Amino acid sequence: IVLVGGLLFACHPAPTAQTSETAPFFPDPSRTLPPPAQTRTARSAPTLTSTPPPSPTPTQATSLLVVQPSALRGLTVPFWHTATGEAEAILQGFTAEFNQTNPWGIAVQPVSHAGLGALDEEVFLAQSEKRLPGLIAATTDQALRWEKNSFLLADLTPYLTDPVWGLSQTEQLDFYPSFWAQDLVQRSNGTGKLTSKRLGVPWYRSALVAFYNRTWAEELGFRTFPDTPDQFRRQVCAAAQANRADQDVRNDGTGGWLVTRDPLLLVGWIHAFGGEITHVNGSEFTFQTPAAEDAVQYLADLIAEGCAWSTEEQIPAEAFAARRALIWFGSLANLPQQQLAFEQAASDDQWVVLPFPSATGNQVVESYGSSLMVIKAEPAQELAAWIFSRWLLSAEKQAAWAEANGVFPVRAAALQQARLSVGQAPQWEQALVWLPKAHSEPALASWGVMRGVLSDALGQVLSPGFQSSRAAALLIKLDQIAAEVEANTP
Repeated sequence: IVLVGGLLFACHPAPTAQTSETAPFFPDPSRTLPPPAQTRTARSAPTLTSTPPPSPTPTQATSLLVVQPSALRGLTVPFWHTATGEAEAILQGFTAEFNQTNPWGIAVQPVSHAGLGALDEEVFLAQSEKRLPGLIAATTDQALRWEKNSFLLADLTPYLTDPVWGLSQTEQLDFYPSFWAQDLVQRSNGTGKLTSKRLGVPWYRSALVAFYNRTWAEELGFRTFPDTPDQFRRQVCAAAQANRADQDVRNDGTGGWLVTRDPLLLVGWIHAFGGEITHVNGSEFTFQTPAAEDAVQYLADLIAEGCAWSTEEQIPAEAFAARRALIWFGSLANLPQQQLAFEQAASDDQWVVLPFPSATGNQVVESYGSSLMVIKAEPAQELAAWIFSRWLLSAEKQAAWAEANGVFPVRAAALQQARLSVGQAPQWEQALVWLPKAHSEPALASWGVMRGVLSDALGQVLSPGFQSSRAAALLIKLDQIAAEVEANTP
């Protein structure tokens, strides 16, 4: 990433739509400000209820898999993941419940790793030492890199479609299409035809969303959310001007949009102007498009006009609570931190979460997260890992996991489960409204490196003296680097 970023800096010096009977349940986005947050108790894990794994009965259809249920008895499934802290404790509770209730005595053994990078290294090491686990929770770009090296992941299509052990068509359609499609990859079979392989199934997703101070916006004279780039510009420029005009010189240069260097931020703005960063077939990146150029020029102009600013000295959540920013884009994981910042600032301002503005009316939130992937092994071992995966994907477990961790569930039925409404900022409930607008990360093996490249590119746009006229050159260089990264991704 450092080398690729250096090249960038050197170049710039200073499932398809469904019918109403089968479509997922999507709550209508509310444009009404919710009531003030009630006093919340400390975060606590949800009460676990027993959800027995599916068990074939004499009335069920015959399985197409070459595994007898008796072969599952006593199998152990090591499960590698990156959950830590409270999330790890909750996952351990889930696996303990599964281990106690599944009728075959399958024992899942969860093992936490310190981040996706550590997980990546451990997988490659374990492959050489022939000690891979049975199940891994990882990102799609990681799965594609592993596939590129050795095809070590099982194709989950036979398990999903099996009459006994699979998910029904209705259950599959319950998953949000953007999430469901991400792990279904296509490749050429050497004869010009494409074959499909499902590398994983989505487990959970987080997202990059806009944090918006509704109270301050109303004081500035705005009564509607900034749904378009033009509305966004007017509002953040007004907030910046308000801070320049007040008596506090310490907040001069702040007040509009506080820009971070999250790589998905640049992706979100390209989407806001109607662009994409991959070709239609999704096989490679393409950054130099009219929409992307409009997006970069727009960002550069906002910064040049003093309507957007960046800092490494202030925590975004604290700056937002102190009215040094009308808007900033943060992860769902930042919601508790943001709520605490408002409490510590003794601020009564009401804030909401929004999607990216859109020039085309197609607002999105940029999503990311882990999928469940089964390692190639003996058929019974693969099936045991799949049974636990399916159990984690139940609506009950999806709802409990999403609420406890403040993330998106991947299937719509989870929204119809009873929720505790304890421990999460109320804005998490608001964020659920934008689930149908979630846009997934590119399903390309090089995306892990390109995250760093895009962060560097955003840093260029934020640097003093960057002019909007340089947008095209920046995007051309991004295309060049992306092609090089894709060619050299192991």
